[in-house]
Amino acid sequence: MKPQILSILKGAKPNQNHVNLARTQTPTLLLGPPEIGTVPTTNAPPQVNYGDPFMDLMVSNYNNTTSTSPRPPMGLTENSSPTFLTSGNPCLDFFFHVVPDTKPEYFNQQLPLAWSNDAVTALKLICNLRGVRGTGKCDKEGFYTAAYWLYNHHPKTLAYNVASVAAFGYFKDLPEILYRLLEGQDIRKTQKEEWQRIKRYFYKGPGKVDGLRSLKLGHLMGPADHPPRDVKLLRLWEKLIAVKSNKKKLEKEEYKTVQAEWAADRDELKSDEARELMHQKIIDKTKNAVARYEQDSDLKFLYEQIWDVFGDCLKSMEADTEAERNEMIRLKKEKVRELRYERIYDMARKVVSKYQQDSNFQLLHEQISDVFAECLRSDMECLKKHQRNKISLAAKWCPSLDSSFDKATLLCESIARKVFPRELYPEYQGLEEAHYAYRVRDRLRKEVYVPLRRALELPELYMTDREWNSLPYNRVASVAMKLYKHRFIEKDCERFEKYLAEVKEGVAKIAAGALLPHEIIASLNDGDGGQVAELQWKRMVEDLVELGKLRNCLAVCDVSGSMEGTPMEVCVALGLLVSELIEEPWKGKVITFSQNPQLHLIQGEDLSSKCEFVRRMEWGMNTDFQKVFDLILQVAVNGNLKPEQMIKRVFVFSDMEFDQASGHISQFYDSYWGYHHCGQREKSNSWETDYEVIQRKFREKGYGDAVPQIVFWNLRDSRSTPVTETQNGVALVSGFSKNLLKLFLDNDGQIRPDLIMEKAISGKEYQHLVVVD
Repeated sequence: MKPQILSILKGAKPNQNHVNLARTQTPTLLLGPPEIGTVPTTNAPPQVNYGDPFMDLMVSNYNNTTSTSPRPPMGLTENSSPTFLTSGNPCLDFFFHVVPDTKPEYFNQQLPLAWSNDAVTALKLICNLRGVRGTGKCDKEGFYTAAYWLYNHHPKTLAYNVASVAAFGYFKDLPEILYRLLEGQDIRKTQKEEWQRIKRYFYKGPGKVDGLRSLKLGHLMGPADHPPRDVKLLRLWEKLIAVKSNKKKLEKEEYKTVQAEWAADRDELKSDEARELMHQKIIDKTKNAVARYEQDSDLKFLYEQIWDVFGDCLKSMEADTEAERNEMIRLKKEKVRELRYERIYDMARKVVSKYQQDSNFQLLHEQISDVFAECLRSDMECLKKHQRNKISLAAKWCPSLDSSFDKATLLCESIARKVFPRELYPEYQGLEEAHYAYRVRDRLRKEVYVPLRRALELPELYMTDREWNSLPYNRVASVAMKLYKHRFIEKDCERFEKYLAEVKEGVAKIAAGALLPHEIIASLNDGDGGQVAELQWKRMVEDLVELGKLRNCLAVCDVSGSMEGTPMEVCVALGLLVSELIEEPWKGKVITFSQNPQLHLIQGEDLSSKCEFVRRMEWGMNTDFQKVFDLILQVAVNGNLKPEQMIKRVFVFSDMEFDQASGHISQFYDSYWGYHHCGQREKSNSWETDYEVIQRKFREKGYGDAVPQIVFWNLRDSRSTPVTETQNGVALVSGFSKNLLKLFLDNDGQIRPDLIMEKAISGKEYQHLVVVD
């Protein structure tokens, strides 16, 4: 019988009592490296406190009311068009408004409302953010932000659903959650910003480096009247910077040229006048660099980052004897080694302390190590039975020994203790805890990681071992193919080109499932000439076509100024994808709307040429959404079309910030400010949203029952909500993933915002989620 945890991952029926499951066994001891302290007391850590049952029931029903406002509050879009501020359903608002650039503040504001409205639905929507397969949004950062909120407010629910988290996304999500809980919610953002600041000065041209270099030399040379034997240091610093940044890889001829330049500099220094001139140049450059250092925070940051690396190296070059230089270098290496180990011990102390003092973190840590241990044990059994197709990816994403994840979370120790428990292995009886932890960690690497990763045929193993001739390209995942293709071309061009040719002929396949449409398009300009991107796009389209087609539909792409950046790229990519999934006569057609909507027949034989055609289409700065449906209605009226001949569904890829269109806009100001504008008042006491204006126009032309269904697809962090949750003929979706298109394939029936949301979270993988606290 398979372990229960694997049954959950494979999609079997969950244990119905799981929601009431309490952890009765003593948690596994977490020790960390011996250097951080002694073995803690043998007393069992405090058990998880689940609270009073009556209070738990009271809290679970707090603010849970079925009464809803008949018409949610209204406001204006950024372009002064009337819009709802909410759909009337907090869960639907979360589903529609959250996109990859949504700020954490919105999660902290909206998730409590959604949870109090329907906790199970809110939990499903959190997992839907991460969903790589099915109908998930592939929003990794959004999911991590939501998981952080979930841990702080409902930690037991997060802990008991970690197996499902791995099923929605990847096993790597589990150590990532622990890492962010330990280092802070914004740790990845901080690391990325630091790296970008360094790159700006290492890679943005010599001017940046020169200023820094001169600043360092100013510290090294001392008083301004010091004899300038400093040009050597100047050249040395330049060389060290180049090597560190990996910016210069000098070929033989280029190196000779550099040598000649250095020789010319030495000859120039022979005259006193030249020496004085060069000295003055360095002094001026140093003064400029110091002034810039005081004004530029980024430069200060870089100064602190690299001075420890290069400063002592340069000082050692000033030493009078070789022995002194060697001694300075040795001391520097010892200092660096001590600092490195101290950082490792600090991380270990942090996780051990949190594990021992925070019962919620302890529970989560135990549940995550349980998932990995159960899967690794089962995978080893499958490997022994030569059932390689049943091996999970746990070994791939489980932290490697002494990796950054392992140092920060100590997961390898916890997993190793469970894979090789002391009580089942007599050779570990009587061993000290530190020795036992070391032995099982090493055994985990040798007997579990190595054989399982080799059985998975991970490309990283072949690349590390330089076994390029044996690398199975048909086993390379979609993201790995995108990342490593330049290495394949560089190291194994002939075999890789042959593989791509086989994919074109249909003999081999290439993975594309985990990539977003705009990510594939962005790869067209990579060094392979876009070959991989073309094949991955084709595979993505083929996979969706196998699931169904879109009939009598049309894509409308917002190309206004507010969509600039990633939302525009996603808009074009999704619009192009929909145009390829639609059946004739609408296949290959798309409408762009800004000031003047235009219907385009996308031209081109391949993805590259199609994207180039899209880039040449007319763009504008405003968002006149009404003109799109005016155009559709005008075509129907001029052609005297019957209602059943009207186009049935329109996908609107936009940020929902439409231009003012309603004639009732003044009534909003009347009600808001308490006065009336001059002029004749409309008879209606309400004011119209864009969708209500569209309905009215179609009724006036005799097409009241043929208003096209509209799928509002939100692509930007915006609070504008076109319709309420119960508006028939409309859907509200969001995000950058093509997965949500599956909701509309071969679906010609009626749609409604709340029903589409429920359909998106109705898969069997969602049935295993449980709310515990």
